[in-house]
Amino acid sequence: MLSTLGSAIMLGSGVWIIQLHQGEAKVWFLLLVGLCGVVWCLVGLTLRINLLHYCGLAGLLLVYAVLIGRYWPTATLVMLEAFWILHAVLLIWLSWWVHRRFPRLALVYFAIGMTLAFMAEADTIILRHQAADDVVFYSILKLAFVVGILFWTRKKWITWVTS
Repeated sequence: MLSTLGSAIMLGSGVWIIQLHQGEAKVWFLLLVGLCGVVWCLVGLTLRINLLHYCGLAGLLLVYAVLIGRYWPTATLVMLEAFWILHAVLLIWLSWWVHRRFPRLALVYFAIGMTLAFMAEADTIILRHQAADDVVFYSILKLAFVVGILFWTRKKWITWVTS
């Protein structure tokens, strides 16, 4: 409870300071979310709070998504898949790699990797405000594919996520 309260105070006071000094909102909010993400990752690691570590990584991924949107505003869904799916594979592999020495980190990295697997579609719909018809169909197909792979390999990944 205290870490949640501290996180909310940190984020809220950062927004208040930005509004008080009337800084350029886009840049300062991006820096604030990035700084909060790093702090949440470090506190989550130190205090062994998996959810806080996950939220910190999600905050850093939000900064990454905004930067992709800013520098590649006309990126296609295939380009977005390349931006996101490589990170998903890297984090799932990292989950497998650390599962013996740091089992609780394996769970966080696996969860954030699974989140990243669907970030291209979320980026297209939420951040780029593009038509959702084809993207939703593609997301359902991708979900079926990912669930199939997870079901087929369940004896492998269950051991390193639950240990």
